Amino acid sequence: MAGAHEIRGRNGKRLYINADGSVPVSNNSGPLNVYLSHHRSIQWAGQFCSERFVGQVSADASTGGKVWLLNNVGSSVLVQVRQVIVSSAMPDADVNTDCRITSERITFTGTPSGTLGTAGSFDTNQSLSSSVSIRLANTGMTITPDTIVGASWLGERQASGMFNGRPGDVSISEDRDEGVVLRAGEGLVFRQADAGDVNIGYMILVRFDVFTQI
Repeated sequence: MAGAHEIRGRNGKRLYINADGSVPVSNNSGPLNVYLSHHRSIQWAGQFCSERFVGQVSADASTGGKVWLLNNVGSSVLVQVRQVIVSSAMPDADVNTDCRITSERITFTGTPSGTLGTAGSFDTNQSLSSSVSIRLANTGMTITPDTIVGASWLGERQASGMFNGRPGDVSISEDRDEGVVLRAGEGLVFRQADAGDVNIGYMILVRFDVFTQI
């Protein structure tokens, strides 16, 4: 088709897109399983892996947590969360608790000033926008909790020595066409939502992309 770009869907079907982004009327190759993201351009892709956290007897406060992924107020980029994995270690002592580490969307005002976490880039030629940060404390922000978008169970160790849990529990997992989107003034916090036990430890890994809007 003259003057058009061809896109192949996951099912092998073809779709033609005009140079101006419109779709020609005569697309006759059948239904497509394809997402069009021509309005976004990827700027950065990478991940953050936390230190080992120790469970708490009490749950975190509703505005508390362990790790915050933040897209600052006034930011011109989008953050898209691809995957969250919570890995818990088998405790040395018996633990009888149903404790979740939740991934929760928040909105916030102010300027984050908590300790910075270091996210690693998948491509050393890409630089993480200064509008996006990982924080290990919630100082400098006024936080409004929103919805839970993922959760992982830390598990328990019974008196018999049996461990019930998933060492690499996936809280969020999306492909490149989908994911939790954080706009300016939004973030994702990872917090212990239930009463827990100090005899269990865990780590949090979050993979995310940063997009510019064009």
